[in-house]
Amino acid sequence: MPTAAGYFDRKSNSATRPGLAHLQADPSSPHTPQRTFSSAFSSPSVSYRAEEEVLVFELGARHLSAGLVGESKPRCRLGFGPEDSRRVGDYRAYYPEYQDRPRKRKRDYKWGEDHELWRMDLRGVDLGLVEDKIERAVREAYTKYLLLDSKNKRLVLVLPSLMPHRLLSSILSSIFSNFQTPSITLLSSPALNIAAAGCRAGLVVDIGWDETVITSVYDFREIK
Repeated sequence: MPTAAGYFDRKSNSATRPGLAHLQADPSSPHTPQRTFSSAFSSPSVSYRAEEEVLVFELGARHLSAGLVGESKPRCRLGFGPEDSRRVGDYRAYYPEYQDRPRKRKRDYKWGEDHELWRMDLRGVDLGLVEDKIERAVREAYTKYLLLDSKNKRLVLVLPSLMPHRLLSSILSSIFSNFQTPSITLLSSPALNIAAAGCRAGLVVDIGWDETVITSVYDFREIK
């Protein structure tokens, strides 16, 4: 009966191919052969990097536009009118002939007053109501259109060049306290319009529904 030592002492009559020489067993200590692969057939090292998504909110007197950096257009545009601020379960807007019903207007009623979020004259503006409307619009943008978590996303807030400090403080307080945004970057709307046009300087004419604002921009900064 042949022994293990005699088995390993036997030599094969067939010539061993040079490419498989490393697969031969070592007579001193039997072990599993180690395979070596050429770098041409090995998978390259892949480094995964999570792209940080930055949100862009453009806040105007009558609407809020929300989207992501790098997209060609905003994902949503939300208004602040009476039809956009109804409570849950209020379906009066879907009733037949609801739009044709006569409604009583207040005395000295100014057209479009119910559709604006703020006015430059803050003496008749309820800042608490402004914060509630902003919270509702931002929450709807997050949950319905963006579908993102607000706690770990940076926010770029685009605002008009003329805005009262009390109103700006109310807007930032509403966003920071209700959505725990880590950071908010404030940018001017005329400066971004110049950047979107591929220029560094220019004259921006903003024709609004209530007023027209002309802003000069040089090197992405507003010049007074």
